[in-house]
Amino acid sequence: MSVHFANLEIFSSGRYGAEDHSSEPLLARLFARLGTAFLRWAERVKEASERRRTFAELNAMTDYELADIGLTRADLPRLFDPEFVRERMAMREAFGPHPTR
Repeated sequence: MSVHFANLEIFSSGRYGAEDHSSEPLLARLFARLGTAFLRWAERVKEASERRRTFAELNAMTDYELADIGLTRADLPRLFDPEFVRERMAMREAFGPHPTR
């Protein structure tokens, strides 16, 4: 069985930038791509940890505290969904900020 590394997504030059590294040794390009992939993976792990911590803090709030920042308990599972965030931002632009009590 033979593996064609050029066909694997991680090795395709189009996805991670338009730099031309064809003159670099194959092993150097391989390690550079693996390093980039590892850094992106580490960033995703860090972001996931921050999301879990934020979710836990919001979940610990009372319904009144959540309402004070413009959320309901039903909003929490979708809080990190990009579509939900766009909807919330559109509502804020349409209706303005939450009135101060």
